[in-house]
Amino acid sequence: MDISDSDLLLLLLSVAKKRRSEKARKREWIRPFLQERPEMGEFQFLCRELASDEDKFFQHYRMSRKSFEELHTILKDEISVITTNFRSSITSMERLAVCLRYLAVGGSQRDIADSFRIGRSTVSGIVTQVCEKIWQVLQPTYMPVPSRQVWESTALEFYDRWGFPNCTGAIEGKHVHIRRPIDESRVCSYKGFHSLVCLTVVDAMYRFLIVDVGNYGANGENAILNDSNFIENYFDNLEYPQPRTLPGSRIITPYVFLGNETFALRTFLMRPYPKITCVDRTDRQEFNARLNRGRTVVDKAFGILTSNWKVFLKPIDCKPEGADAIVKATCCLHNFLLEQNSALTDVDYRPEVQPPRGKIDKKSYALKPIGKTNSRASRDALEIRDLFTEYFSLPHTE
Repeated sequence: MDISDSDLLLLLLSVAKKRRSEKARKREWIRPFLQERPEMGEFQFLCRELASDEDKFFQHYRMSRKSFEELHTILKDEISVITTNFRSSITSMERLAVCLRYLAVGGSQRDIADSFRIGRSTVSGIVTQVCEKIWQVLQPTYMPVPSRQVWESTALEFYDRWGFPNCTGAIEGKHVHIRRPIDESRVCSYKGFHSLVCLTVVDAMYRFLIVDVGNYGANGENAILNDSNFIENYFDNLEYPQPRTLPGSRIITPYVFLGNETFALRTFLMRPYPKITCVDRTDRQEFNARLNRGRTVVDKAFGILTSNWKVFLKPIDCKPEGADAIVKATCCLHNFLLEQNSALTDVDYRPEVQPPRGKIDKKSYALKPIGKTNSRASRDALEIRDLFTEYFSLPHTE
């Protein structure tokens, strides 16, 4: 049967129209699954179901409802986004809930996206942006740059609580294990995984005084302090107190940080004596015992941190910049929650937020210890450590 030119043209137009309609249906602006977020999303569900269940709310967001609302009030203006004519924006409270939920459970951002009925890329953007704002807004209040008064009050707390005088905090270095990034050369450590280096100082009450993230795992232990801005920004700063007489004696020493074998012995940083040199030296054994006792604040601080924020129980699945923001944000939240619940400073940490023993492999943690260094110490640093050893041997220091 012959087809006229006009009929053929109509047929072609019909086929083209059908194809355009099918293509339009495939390119949906929002998937039906995501359109159900206002009614079926996790945040909306929890707002209805957990209105009076404080324990469940704490389990989901690792903080009380009161703390959540106060935190939202502080961050609201910074994390809000504009609603357009094309779609309604995710509210500031829900954005905060998405970020806290990811930090609380870790794992896959895909699971968080499905639970909240939000796109996977949207969750990734929310987590990074909200963490950055948490650091920017909370840091000046809950982790300000220490002043001379802060250093001196920290030293008094350390002496009263842990028996180590002229101590301005316990210093710790950690590898922040991240998933394989696109550019892996700068973050691949010699231990065979990709990481950033986190340098922290903890005070006598388990609060983070300093958090310095940014060194790459490819750097060795000896470069942790040298390549960071720590010495320039804090120790060489005029705000750091000058040497002072130890209580009840005439021995004068500088203020120091308590470190472990990760760090080289310095005039401002004490590390234990090697075990082989302590066999017949009870005075050195006493110094090591005092130093290790003071450094328990580091273990307890990181115990609270990793118990609350289980994002650290596995390698962090994000870019180095995102991991940097997550570490800084969680440390600020740590200080924020300690101020909200000061009882946490009088106990190790809440039993209900501890990971079950035997079920979590510490080798998979995102926060990994840094290896030992055997750098040679200066004569001045050795003399200062000996002065502390002499002081702890005095009868009145028992």
